[in-house]
Amino acid sequence: MTKRKDLMKLLEKKFNLTVGTSEEFYGEDSVGGIWIRDGLCTELTDYFDYEIGIEGNILNEFIKSQGWFIEPNDADTMLLWC
Repeated sequence: MTKRKDLMKLLEKKFNLTVGTSEEFYGEDSVGGIWIRDGLCTELTDYFDYEIGIEGNILNEFIKSQGWFIEPNDADTMLLWC
């Protein structure tokens, strides 16, 4: 499993995503996750489409390969957990 700080760097570099921590999104009650702030619907992420679902998407497959999973909140807010 990839460490949080390392996965955040990979997401920024590989997919040009803006990321933060789950603590920034939820507060100190939610420790350890990654918040994808924006940049989801691009060619790099395989035009991630929340309405269609997350399975089979390039971004989701990459995240799963790192030992993490996506928790979709809405069309522009995704959190990642291990």
